[in-house]
Amino acid sequence: MDFELIQYYLRTKYYYSAQLSASKAIQINLNSSVYQLYYGLSFVLQNKLSKGLTILDALVNSVDIGLASTLVMIHAHKQFEDPDTNTINMLEPTVIEFSPSEAVLFHAANVMMLCDCLEKSKTYVDQLLAKFPSSVDGYLIKGWLELKNNNLKSAKNCFKAVQSQNKDSIGAYLGEAATLEITAAIQMLNQLIVKLPDFLPSFIEKLNLYMSVQKWSDVIETADRILGINSGCPLAIMAKILYNTAVAGKYEEIPNDFFKTFEKSEPSPNLFVQWSSALSRTCGQHKTIINECIRAMQITIDLEPSVNNKLELAYQIYLSGQYKEAIQLYSGLSNAEPIPKAMEGIILCQIEMNDINVQVEKQIELLNEIRGELKSSELIFINAYFAENNEVKSNLIKLAVEKQFDSITHLSFGPEYLIKLNPNMIMTFLKHLSDRIYKEITLEKILNVCPGLINCWLMLGNIQNIKKAHKSLEKVLELDPTNSEAHLMIANLLIKQGHFANASKSLDLGLSYNLSISEWPLYNLLNGLVHKHFERNNDCIQALENSLNNLSNGHALEHSNLASLFITLSECYCIENKIDKAIQIVNNAYEYLKDTNYEEEIKIAEAKISIYKNDTKSALKILNSIKSDQDVFIKAQKMKADIVMKTNQDPFEYAECFKNLVDSFPTVDNMIELANAYLKIQEPDEAIRIIKNALSLKNEPSMFLKVAQVLVAAHQYDEAIKYYNKSGNDGALEMANLLIKLNQCDMAIKVLNPLPLEVKVIPMANALEKKGKLDEALDLLKQCSYLENQELSTRLKILRHSGEIAHKLNRNDLAVSLYKQALVHVVVDSDEASSLKISLAKLYMQMNDWNSCEMICSSLLKDTSNDLALLIVADLSFRRCDFVTAKKHFYKLLEKQPTNWAALARLIEVCRRTDCLEEVKTSMAVAHKNTGQAGFHFCCGLYYWYASNINDAMKHFNLAKNDAEWGQQALHNMVQICLDEATLNLNLANKLITEMKPNTPDEQKNYMLLSTYVLLESKEKQSVEKAINVFNELSQESCKIAASLGLAMAFVYQKQAQRAKTILKRVALKATWKFEEAEYLERSWLLMAELYFQSGKTNICVELVNKVLVYNKSSIKGLELLSAVAEKEQKYDDAVDYYERAWALSGQKYFKIGYKLAVNLYKLKLFTKSVEICFDLNPSSPDQVKLKKDIMDKARLSLRSR
Repeated sequence: MDFELIQYYLRTKYYYSAQLSASKAIQINLNSSVYQLYYGLSFVLQNKLSKGLTILDALVNSVDIGLASTLVMIHAHKQFEDPDTNTINMLEPTVIEFSPSEAVLFHAANVMMLCDCLEKSKTYVDQLLAKFPSSVDGYLIKGWLELKNNNLKSAKNCFKAVQSQNKDSIGAYLGEAATLEITAAIQMLNQLIVKLPDFLPSFIEKLNLYMSVQKWSDVIETADRILGINSGCPLAIMAKILYNTAVAGKYEEIPNDFFKTFEKSEPSPNLFVQWSSALSRTCGQHKTIINECIRAMQITIDLEPSVNNKLELAYQIYLSGQYKEAIQLYSGLSNAEPIPKAMEGIILCQIEMNDINVQVEKQIELLNEIRGELKSSELIFINAYFAENNEVKSNLIKLAVEKQFDSITHLSFGPEYLIKLNPNMIMTFLKHLSDRIYKEITLEKILNVCPGLINCWLMLGNIQNIKKAHKSLEKVLELDPTNSEAHLMIANLLIKQGHFANASKSLDLGLSYNLSISEWPLYNLLNGLVHKHFERNNDCIQALENSLNNLSNGHALEHSNLASLFITLSECYCIENKIDKAIQIVNNAYEYLKDTNYEEEIKIAEAKISIYKNDTKSALKILNSIKSDQDVFIKAQKMKADIVMKTNQDPFEYAECFKNLVDSFPTVDNMIELANAYLKIQEPDEAIRIIKNALSLKNEPSMFLKVAQVLVAAHQYDEAIKYYNKSGNDGALEMANLLIKLNQCDMAIKVLNPLPLEVKVIPMANALEKKGKLDEALDLLKQCSYLENQELSTRLKILRHSGEIAHKLNRNDLAVSLYKQALVHVVVDSDEASSLKISLAKLYMQMNDWNSCEMICSSLLKDTSNDLALLIVADLSFRRCDFVTAKKHFYKLLEKQPTNWAALARLIEVCRRTDCLEEVKTSMAVAHKNTGQAGFHFCCGLYYWYASNINDAMKHFNLAKNDAEWGQQALHNMVQICLDEATLNLNLANKLITEMKPNTPDEQKNYMLLSTYVLLESKEKQSVEKAINVFNELSQESCKIAASLGLAMAFVYQKQAQRAKTILKRVALKATWKFEEAEYLERSWLLMAELYFQSGKTNICVELVNKVLVYNKSSIKGLELLSAVAEKEQKYDDAVDYYERAWALSGQKYFKIGYKLAVNLYKLKLFTKSVEICFDLNPSSPDQVKLKKDIMDKARLSLRSR
């Protein structure tokens, strides 16, 4: 096995390993001249010629290896810079003197093959097989020679011939494996491993095979097994390093001095060159790795100072960015005679330094002449760089790239493959190419081979569309979470998408990993754009000025970013009224961007300055100067349209701007813009005509979708649905949403069914929810919340929507949990976080978890502009019955937002309960400007209802009843008015109930309650019985208070007062006051108070009424009961006070109260007041005759008798 190991190392050029193995074998086999031969050969092949010759000289007289020794000595002498021709001439004739035995011929053929003298080796093999036709050794050497000449079939036959005679031939096993396909070869090597588990070559070959097909998990596993046998095996170490650079991108995990292993275990110039060349081209120009590769090349040059090695060192120094040092090396090589590769290297360095001298053209001419038709990729690129015609430039760069890929066509993956491909060089070429599609395809091809190339992913992310770029940059952060450049690029993408809070987070992350980026122009530009979005104008200016001041620090901005910097800074100066500075910045921009595609962008900034100066005439003049052949013409026309619409308020001129766009560039996109413009100026027919013209230019699903969208905007829903159908899956979601809006939920579900769950989940849940199938909707959302690779925005929508549905199902604990899960995924203090906290606070409030609600609102109110949070705090005070604080908060809200109808409605409620309804008139007057809004009419209806102005209340509620937000509550209130004892109207109540369209479980229960109360108020025996059955069912659910009140009223109507009292005691007395059920609870207390009054228990009656008045000082019924008690106890002064308050609250319209007031005034002998009340009472009342007889006539008589 020692002999086979030595042969393997020599064949694979691991000469130092061969030397060590031969040395060990000699120590074991002291008399073996064969091991001495290969020991000497190993020195010769390491270029240690003198040492090798000394060993071989002692073997020339050996019978079996004398010829081989002589042949190696001749070869060694020829390797000297100044060969000793006398010695060579003396040795060459002795070659024919050796007796051609099988052993002699075998060793001669073998050493010549190992010295790469293949013709000589073949000569000796032919002699060997001619003289000894069945020679195993002969067929073995012939097999290796055929393999070197790529004659696989012939080689395989030779190795088979060896195995037919010697089944245990290790060389034949390794040889045949080299001729087989990957799978068969690995099987054969595994057989050898089973036989010889410590024989390293089997594992090394297996490693090479796995590497050739890039099975990296197997590469790493095999490398680890090799290192278990030999911890210094260079191939295993370098395979793992190559994996970390080219595949895993784990540059930091690579030891700084990884080539030291080579120095110890295999100090071979060939291997140093091979691996340093491969790694330097695939490490993404990582400084530590390239510096170690340079060190390896310097060692190589010490061992073998060839021109090629020096060229490689110069190239690696170029890769490290040390261009001046690389130029010195290249120049030193070209001093004697021109070396094309060195000359090309110099020009490449000058291109990177942007320091082109006048001699370049002559040098390129000379290089083109020297290279002729066989131009290198580098020279093709150099010609492209200096080409004036853009098309020529592009074609040449593509040719240079394709030449690189052509060079690896017949190679398997490995060091040589990577050296020839040279990903770094291809990326250098692509930097100067404008064809983004070609660049993207090429970079993806590189990444298929080397997925760990971080700089390649960054370059790809810079040219892709936003969605693809996000994925590429996420890959960068997967490889290296600390990559600041990736964090900046992600921030840039997020800014383009309008996600400024997340962009800020990315910028902070990038800065946390690398503080020096605070001086990068791009960081400051992006930071400035974030500040601008959040209206932190001074911070924006500071950041942009920092960007401008750091433009020369080695991190230059692309022209597009430069334009963005100047335009944004000039706009910020304008906002701060620093017009002079804005003008100066625009002038600087013209200098920086002169002769670039972005020069015209600055005209847009200049026009904006004129707008800030209120000089729209100058702005329009600048915009009109931008011709249709200029890149920013489209932007200019849109800006012009904006000016004429806002300033001149001319809708036709507005549309004309977009018509100009279409006339100049009749593209589909511009036609869509024109259609949208016509929609904006209320010209739907024109919009439809234009979009259908666009369809004739681009008849595909995406255009059918656009037509449908315009038709929807024009409210032509039926035709829109036809076009949605033609748009296929592109328009399925929008079509489903439209159908849901049109209440065609079954059709929407049918449209959504074929779509993947993750795509359709939100609209499908909406459809199910609208159909009232809330449990199904919640189950669907839950099912989708566990899907992998879900976009964050989708997951947030699912969690939020799930929380809303759980809330509607009164599964409040689940709703809280879902909202909290959603909060985990949003940026702190973002709008999304604020919105979620608002929902959570509202939920806590309804759950009466006031502490949690207050805690959330406190955090929200750090932002003083958060009106929703203030509304909840006000509502919280209201629910805690702190009406004074609640009123203060509601007034504060209405000062800022007079049309905040929710706040106004609550204020009316508060003022009613605190008996100061007149105070709200001021707020109502301010809101009166918005009389067309449903919220206004609802609030008016509420005010007039509580002011006992029933006709006006019904009129305003009627105007609000069809509104999505206020309609259901308006209808509810109208029904309640119709059920009131003083305004009873069951026919109208029934009609209104049919108009109610309950969408949620709460609305459904409310609908059932009102329907049953209407049934009850008919007071017919069967209807009352039916109402009792329904109330019994409803009393088991969340509307227990309202249902119990209904039951009690039914029993009262059935003359079962005791049963009514029992129910009210059981439910109403134990209940806690909540706003949602306050009306029913207060009515329950009042009914119980009335029953106690009737049974003579006036003290309990008063106690219950006072309980009501704590929460509602405007309770007319409560005041009536207190009056009755006082009257019964002959406390007529108190009775009059209570009746007067009740009379005022009823708007002096309730005859019964007025009558009682007049009676008690008469009893107090206040005859004049009594008569006045009598005159105020409705003369058409059937009780008027009794009133006249009992009170008015007696009071007048009493007045006359005075």
